[in-house]
Amino acid sequence: MSTTSQSTKTPRKPLHIIIDERISKKDREIVRNTLEDLLGRFEKWAGVSIERYYFYEPWCENPDQPYCRPQYYIETCRGFNSMVNVNCILNLSGGEPWQTINPHYDIYIIKDLIYRDLIYNGIIYNGIALTFGSTLQAISPDGQINPDFAGSVLSIGALKESFETEWETTFFILAAHELGHLFGLPNPNSPYYIDDNHPYARENPLYGNHCSYEYCTMRQANIETGLHIDLLDLAKDILSYNPHYLYCKYDWEYLIGNLRKLFG
Repeated sequence: MSTTSQSTKTPRKPLHIIIDERISKKDREIVRNTLEDLLGRFEKWAGVSIERYYFYEPWCENPDQPYCRPQYYIETCRGFNSMVNVNCILNLSGGEPWQTINPHYDIYIIKDLIYRDLIYNGIIYNGIALTFGSTLQAISPDGQINPDFAGSVLSIGALKESFETEWETTFFILAAHELGHLFGLPNPNSPYYIDDNHPYARENPLYGNHCSYEYCTMRQANIETGLHIDLLDLAKDILSYNPHYLYCKYDWEYLIGNLRKLFG
């Protein structure tokens, strides 16, 4: 009796970058140029090609149908104080029909303030938190590719409200941070990794699963009160002292390996 083996390798998925229809043309270009800068670096570092598509407007003949335009996801997930719930967007995206037709990763750029439900070990922690961005990872800390949906949500509205004319600087580091999460960072084996027993995590659980290296993009900076790291200060420090690598040595090397697993 003969047998045949079938490859179980997860197929490469493209990125769908979905930009809020209300964002101005000028800001769209800033967002796109920033993401192209980062993704171009990733491709060069890892020697891979990352397929990606940008969506600014409805993509169906009838834009009023569900799942047919950026605003469907945003308005469906508008909740507390008219802000947008990122958990809702990620859940909605995971169940959309386009995932069956063409599996992909979604990256949303939102004009509104956003928040997420805070859940640690199955327990809700202080209800909700304002945030600049949130991500469901495409690859787990142990290097296993997530066969299901993964994606990120980023708010330029939160950045503009917090940093005004310097929002572009913070967007670059925020995008690097959330793309880092999407592609499996931080490195759990790094000496800078913040696990549950780290003093920072004991101070505030929001510090957990991030990096403690001073000039690493995977440091945690957030709107949430109680965190000591200002995103603009972090962005300026990284761009001054670590502008090429952006990440610590351990996260940078881990990112390259993960990119090759996902897109190689």
